[in-house]
Amino acid sequence: MNILLVEDNTAQAAAVENAMQESGHRISKVNCGDSAMRFLRSNEVDLVTLDWQLRGTTGLEVLQWIRGNLGREQAVLFLTARLSEADIVQALEAGADDYVVKPFRADELAARAGALLHRTTRNENTAKAVSVGSYIHTGSAVFTSTKQSRQASSSGCIRRARRSCQSMRRVAAGPANYGGSSLTMCPACTA
Repeated sequence: MNILLVEDNTAQAAAVENAMQESGHRISKVNCGDSAMRFLRSNEVDLVTLDWQLRGTTGLEVLQWIRGNLGREQAVLFLTARLSEADIVQALEAGADDYVVKPFRADELAARAGALLHRTTRNENTAKAVSVGSYIHTGSAVFTSTKQSRQASSSGCIRRARRSCQSMRRVAAGPANYGGSSLTMCPACTA
């Protein structure tokens, strides 16, 4: 996953980078809000880790720019020394997904970043899902819309929904009849 770290303190940036790199994430760093916005205009990232107190454009202004121009695709984690409840509420209401106060605990920061990245990836998969009746196929799994059978087998399909996989295969075989979209079936469904 790609992370943009926006931090003007080099020691703090190094500490955050060390905490996140252990999880295998690719990290790009910028040291001011204007550089962050320039970077985000031309690069895709999954998570922006953002300090509030930056030179020039503040972290809150960067967050508002992200939400106004890029939407909600990127998760935004505020990592800042500002610890008042009013600041935390302001950041969350402006669209931050999480808020961590400095000094941070490395394992907690990595876990929070991982949770945000997991949520972002899950939302991308949901956005690409195709629905047929009460079944949803995400390209790697089939889910029923009922609460009773959401357990996936190791192949990615719900065993009780095998017939739905066959129905989905028929939908995929005739994309012209279903809005021209195609559907990628999981390996167990294509067998």
